[in-house]
Amino acid sequence: MILLIYTKDIVYTYIIAKLEVLFMKKYIINSFTFTIISFLFAEIILLPNILYEAIPYQSYKLINNKEILPFEKVWYDVWKNIDNLTIREQIAITTYIVNYINPDFTPAYIVRGDAYFTNKDYIEALQDYTTAIEQQPNNAEIYYKRGLTYNYLKDFYPTAINDFKQATDLNNNIANFWAEYSYALKFSHYGADEMLAKAIAINPQYKNFNYNELEQQRTTIVYSSALEKALFYSYIGNYFLADKYFEIVNRLNYLPKQVNINYNYIINMMKSAILSGHFENAFYTGKHFLSTNSNNLNNDKLAEVYMWEAFACAGIYKEDLFVQYKNLALNLSPKNPQVYWILGNIYWKIYDDTSNAIDNYQKALNLMPKENLDYFILSMELAQIYKNLGDITKAYAIAYNMIISQKELPNIENINPLDTPIYLTYAKAYDILGNTQLAKIYYQIAFNLNPNIDIPEKYYPNKVEKLQYLPSIIIDINDTTAIELKTNIFNYGT
Repeated sequence: MILLIYTKDIVYTYIIAKLEVLFMKKYIINSFTFTIISFLFAEIILLPNILYEAIPYQSYKLINNKEILPFEKVWYDVWKNIDNLTIREQIAITTYIVNYINPDFTPAYIVRGDAYFTNKDYIEALQDYTTAIEQQPNNAEIYYKRGLTYNYLKDFYPTAINDFKQATDLNNNIANFWAEYSYALKFSHYGADEMLAKAIAINPQYKNFNYNELEQQRTTIVYSSALEKALFYSYIGNYFLADKYFEIVNRLNYLPKQVNINYNYIINMMKSAILSGHFENAFYTGKHFLSTNSNNLNNDKLAEVYMWEAFACAGIYKEDLFVQYKNLALNLSPKNPQVYWILGNIYWKIYDDTSNAIDNYQKALNLMPKENLDYFILSMELAQIYKNLGDITKAYAIAYNMIISQKELPNIENINPLDTPIYLTYAKAYDILGNTQLAKIYYQIAFNLNPNIDIPEKYYPNKVEKLQYLPSIIIDINDTTAIELKTNIFNYGT
């Protein structure tokens, strides 16, 4: 039996917020008074105590003869069925185990690493295999799996080669180990024939091992998936992972004639590199693109590339080039809000020049349609600067006007990873307005979707909170253990 049970506090807060947005647009009333009235209304009328139990929202629970049992007490029953779950279900379960049950449970890292690998989340797979190796340094299979991942990424020497050496030193009787060792050496070093001969001696089928065919198949798979993930992570603001996947794309770019390196691609790659602190990579990327593709862009798009190049130059202290690219962008597209937004970021993040940052942010906002999502996001960046400067009045006014202009709040029941920037923006707004309950909800949603964002320390989730937005799992234990997950988020790549 599947039960949908939500934490009262979150339901209360969400209902209050919806009512608050509705009423504050129509009536000017004291926010604190309204909150008290709304809370009493929700408590007495909408949510009687007998209908809801105070258990974590979307948490893992087990139902046994109508008795609710904490997942952590019977998690091993679920673990025994882990192979029967889908990839995303395996990721959800193992994440819960290593973050909440037992961080030293090595098999969970291996299973999750395998799941990530199958889902083409290669960076995440490498991280889990590395953790597993740290915990079990004499496990040959883990070295093999990490080496195999490096082989897919064409990161052969010395990473893949070292892993296969470790695997074969620990266990020299498995043909796969020697075959993949041979593959790594074939494209990076020497000695491939010797290693392949050892694989054939164990399993004669490796006589037909075709390096080039296998390399082409893997490269095609990894290239397309890495490009997709790079763009996805860039969009949701996870610039660390985006940059990592762009690095893979660049390493595997063996199809230049078949791949259209367009404006969207180059902008996101430069942005991810810059916001990950890799200014020099962004600089050379932009320089190469401008030398080969600048004639294919209209003035607005070309100006944005120029300004991102100016950003990269500022980051590596090429002041003359910064001024040159900045002026090119402004002269080419003087009414492009994106150009002023990027320039504002340069002044704020590189030069700590809040005056010029505010000036350029305001220019960008004046050129943007107010119904545009970018207007919403940039407004809160401006409010954040005023807050940092101690001008709480201006910060509050921007946040308040932004909130009351919205028709409805983002949905917290059917969370979409693509809405990560929206959740983060709402979090910042409610933080400035002093609504810590809603700020916490939206910060933690955004954090769970993108753990690489910076959030105020007071909103940083603990282990339980960090997991509350994973798919809920309700397990009905009868004669056999049945498992069902409500996978309404983290569905990217499935």
